[in-house]
This record gives sequence, structure tokens and C-alpha cells, in this order.
Amino acid sequence: MFGVGLRPRHYSAFLNDTPQVQFVEAIAENFMGIGGRPLAVLERARADRPVFLHGVSLGIASAAPLDDRYLSAWKALIDRIQPALVSDHLCWGRTASPPIGVAPGGFAHGNRYSHDLLPFPFTNEALEHVVARVQQVQDFLGRQLVLENVSSYVTYVENDFTEWDFVREVAKRSGCGLLLDVNNVFVSSRNHAFDPDAYLAAIPVESVKQFHLAGHQRRPDVIIDTHDGPVSDEVWALYARARGRFNAPTLIEWDDHVPELSVLLAEAEKARAIVPVAGTDPLSLGDRVRVREHALPLQSVQSAVFEAITNAKEIAPATKALVHPPQNLELYADMYWLRIRDTLRDAFPKTEDLDGHVADFLREHGSTHFSLDRVGAAFAEFLGTPEAALEWARSESFVSPNAEVVSFTALQAIPPDQWGDVSLELHPAVRVLQAHVVWRSGFEVFQAPINDAEREALNAAKSGAVLPEVLAPFGEDAGAAFEALRSWFNEGMVSRLQTAPVRERAD
Repeated sequence: MFGVGLRPRHYSAFLNDTPQVQFVEAIAENFMGIGGRPLAVLERARADRPVFLHGVSLGIASAAPLDDRYLSAWKALIDRIQPALVSDHLCWGRTASPPIGVAPGGFAHGNRYSHDLLPFPFTNEALEHVVARVQQVQDFLGRQLVLENVSSYVTYVENDFTEWDFVREVAKRSGCGLLLDVNNVFVSSRNHAFDPDAYLAAIPVESVKQFHLAGHQRRPDVIIDTHDGPVSDEVWALYARARGRFNAPTLIEWDDHVPELSVLLAEAEKARAIVPVAGTDPLSLGDRVRVREHALPLQSVQSAVFEAITNAKEIAPATKALVHPPQNLELYADMYWLRIRDTLRDAFPKTEDLDGHVADFLREHGSTHFSLDRVGAAFAEFLGTPEAALEWARSESFVSPNAEVVSFTALQAIPPDQWGDVSLELHPAVRVLQAHVVWRSGFEVFQAPINDAEREALNAAKSGAVLPEVLAPFGEDAGAAFEALRSWFNEGMVSRLQTAPVRERAD
């Protein structure tokens, strides 16, 4: 099978048409715990073809405990979509401990995400840790986990394995599948001067469940996995050799400067047309493990690297000594800043001097949510302005869970003398701010100014108050109360009428 990634630019095509592609892959975090148009697109795509769910925030190699919030939301989405394959990356990206030398309660990085696919040392400690975590995740999900090799721009000085030996051992010992990203193999082979065919030859044939193909960018001293262009000729050639050894579904990844869907479909057709080429014979593996007695603990390594990437300070010499080439830690730090800056720019397009605000924000905060899109919640609170609150409310409303709505006639059918036992359940997309109410109708978000009385009334409704209490802020102005009530129903802001109070009345 040959497929493409499900990206926002192409949502309309999948929602309104039936693109001729054999499967799609969706970034899991973009759909976990949300509703609205994104979830509708995913469910429509799933109705027409297999869907693969691909995660980016599991952090299977992180020394920090697994994020229970993430696992629960991930499993709920898996249970709903029933994907054909579930994958994430063989990497880490979060920490739950303070950096070396930082006291608890200080500027620490506990339970924070870098939103990057970070490499780690291929040590015996890391191998035992990853294998145990894979088994834990597979037991929780009740299905096989597939792990993708990542591209990297540094290697660690202390390793017990080559990357390909480590990947092979993880698959053999944990029973996980492998997602072989051919572009990542190529990028890392050029950055770290190894033979990509040796990598392919070490991977067990039966473990490979999927291929990824993507574009990259060349810089004078490093190749960056950018997913912003077509697959290079060198990667196509390596893919042909991979196809000579493995048989698995192939996905075209294109995440930045995303072109028309027709361009991605043409790349998928090019992959289909590739003629497999016999590659290197499988390696004689033997015992190639180097055991060291005084390796730095994985948690200490990750804590130091996380601080270097996220702390916007000069990187400590001791941290630079952990990796080669040390200057590429700055590359990861730049990516961290740009990734969060660009995400916040999309969510807060009207905020002036956004770069300066982001710099201040990251000096005091970090992302504590597994989804990069959710960093805006803390940023809006940090800015503390009505304008930022409104922009974030619109973003939240757009992806809030779906719910049915009821019409005003449903309320009119209840005699007014029974309204003392009626409460309103507002739609999950409704956001009540100091001077505005924000809501979603269908897939479109709206906002309207509100006065003090309507704000108090909406907040009373959200708290589960019965109708007389909801309308009390309007005082003797029955006309204003009636118009507000009717507008809430007509705008699709009410999901349900409760004919019994959901809490005890105030009196």
C-alpha cells in the first residue's frame, strides 16, 4: 500500500471528496481529546480507507515516567478510530526531573516537553529501559507498537551499540514492530559517516511494518530532516534497496511548505513504481556489545541535554562533552525556539512583538502538554491580556469536542412554571470571557460582545444553575433575558436541557 499524511491543508479534500489514496497517516496528537473539523476529517478518512495513527510525543526512551494523560488520550483515540497501525518514535523528548545543579522549585524542567524527536545514547541501560517501556505500552494498548528510527544531528560519546544494533535488539526483545524511515537512515548516515546499507542489513525483515519517505535540506556541515520538499534521488535509490529486503506500506511525509494534494499523490505513485533492488547481504551479527563500567546514567544525560536545548543560555562544557559534534546542540536549541514560536504565531496572529513575548515566556515556562498546539494555553495566561484570551478562546473553541444542540422550541415546550427545575448544558465549544462569548456552529467559530448581565448568566448556566438563577442577573429586564436566552439556542450554544437540577439550588 502507498499513502500520504493527513494534513490540515488537505482536510477539505478528504472531508468533501474521496482522494484516490490507499491509506492515510494521521499525527495522533492533532486529534487526541478534540472534536470539530479535524476529528470529522479523520473519521471521514477512516470510513473510506485504512488509517495509521502516528505519535510524536510518547517519548519511549525518556527516563521520565510515561505520561498517563498521554496514554489515556492516545488509547481513547485508538479505540475510536481503530487504526490499522499505531506508531511512534524511538527517541525521547520530555523530562520529569530538574536539570543538573538546579534545586527543586527553581527554574526546572519537570514534566516538560521539547516537542522534538531527540536522540539518546545507545547504552545497555537505555536498551533495558526502552524494552521495558515498549512492553508496558503494548500491554496498555492491547496491541503491537511500531517504532520509527529518527534522524539525528549529534551522537553520544558513550555508546554500547551502533544505532542499527540497538534498533534490532529493541525489536527482538520487546516484540515491537519497526517503521523504517528511509530518509532518516540516509540523513543520519551522512551526518555520522556510517553505511546506510549496513543499517538496512541489520534490521530483521519480519519486524518492518511500514516505510516513511520524506525530503531533507543540505547545509554545509549537516543534513536536516525537514519534510518540506520532494524525496531526493539518493533516498529513492536507498528506498529501492530497502524494498529489495523489506515489504511494507509506504508513506510520503510532507509537513512544511505543504503542496497541493496532487503533488503528494504523485510522490506516492513514484514510490509505487520503484523497482526493488537487491541490497547488502545480512550482516554476520555476533556479539558486538561493548560494556562500560562507569556510564553516566540516562536520566543525568537527558537532564543535561534538555537544559541545553530549552534554557536559552550558553551550553555548559560538561554537556558539550557528552555529544559529537557539540555545536549541533545549538541546532536543537534553535529548533525548539522556532517550533514553539511558529506554533504561537499561528494561535496569536494579532499579538504584537510576539517574538519578544515568546522569549520571555520560554525563560519562565515550558510546554507541559504532550500536544504542541496546547502550549498556547499557558502563553495566553502569561500574556494576561483580553486580546490574548480571546485569541486562545477561538483556538480552543475550534477543536472542542462535538455535541448535539437543541432548539429554542425544546425550551418553549416546557411550561414556565417548571423552569425552576430546568438547567442548560452549554456546548463544549462555548467560552465565556470578560467581554466576549465565543462559540462554534458547525466548523466555524464566532464571537460576540457581552455585557455584565449576560456574562454572569452564561457563567451561571455553565455552573449548572437552574433557569431562574441563570436569568437573575438581568433583574427586571425580562425582555433582555428572553432575547439572550433565545440567542443562545439559535446560535447552537445549548447542547441539552436538564429537567432536574444538576446541583442544589442556592436557596
